Amino acid sequence: MYQNLNDIHKAIFGVNQSREGEALEKISNLVFSILKKEHSKWDVSVPGEYSEQSYQVDGVLEKSGESIECKDYSKRGDKVGRPDVQSYEGALIDQPFKKGNFVSSTGYSNRVPKYEQGLIKNPRAIPIECYEIRNAIEKDLEGRIQKIIVNICAEYPNFEEWSALPIFTNAGEKKLIAELQDGSCVSRIDKICDEQGNTISTILKITEECNKYVYPELDEIYFTYKPLTKGYVEIKNIWIELKGIEVKIPILRITDVIEIETADEAALYVKNSSGSVDKIYSIETLKEQYAQMGGLISLRAKGKKDE
Repeated sequence: MYQNLNDIHKAIFGVNQSREGEALEKISNLVFSILKKEHSKWDVSVPGEYSEQSYQVDGVLEKSGESIECKDYSKRGDKVGRPDVQSYEGALIDQPFKKGNFVSSTGYSNRVPKYEQGLIKNPRAIPIECYEIRNAIEKDLEGRIQKIIVNICAEYPNFEEWSALPIFTNAGEKKLIAELQDGSCVSRIDKICDEQGNTISTILKITEECNKYVYPELDEIYFTYKPLTKGYVEIKNIWIELKGIEVKIPILRITDVIEIETADEAALYVKNSSGSVDKIYSIETLKEQYAQMGGLISLRAKGKKDE
């Protein structure tokens, strides 16, 4: 477990934060880029729409029309209070955003939720959604899925007990871990499709092609492997990416069970006030997002005083 946000910052970016609060800002930009499925911009200077002021904004989601405001009070041990959120709301009125996202590393005082709900109800206000983003602790992992078990059953004509075991890509395994909430499922797979859902092949066709490699006189299982350029199978209404199918033609009956266990260490805890977002991210996931974004460079205008 990582002890604080600076430890996570160093693991992702290779250096310590240069100032207090920088780690929360940069990490929050990675998180919102994942949540909103768009690349955010960090540390942006935004001119006021009705004033001549220039505002320093911790994160901007241009496509969504949203901004990100971060407060890291971990050093002094305080929670974010209503005045912090109220000050953010006052700035949003003068900025070109339709929604604000407030991020705290230490939680919120008991007056913040009521104020947040009031902004949502007020048609003249800019709505603000409050998030808590901090280093994960052991308690955050309680009740979360660490392993997915999938029982694969296939039936074929001629009553031979054959089986076809999907070999998932790394992306496919991560999707299973992220999407399946109950920890296990039973699914029947009969076809392989492309990204548009068109059938590439069927399990029956693949096993028929393997028929010429069967040696029934051997008291053992014969394995063969059919690689795929890119294919998907449906498990519990979720399309999972494959890199191949392992076909088993047993002499004795075999039950195939796939166990997928995440090897990534939990690092970051992310939760919003409504509870619709409640996630744990690993350093690997955050590094991948950082690479996809091509880095994080401060876009603050030079020589201007920011509010």
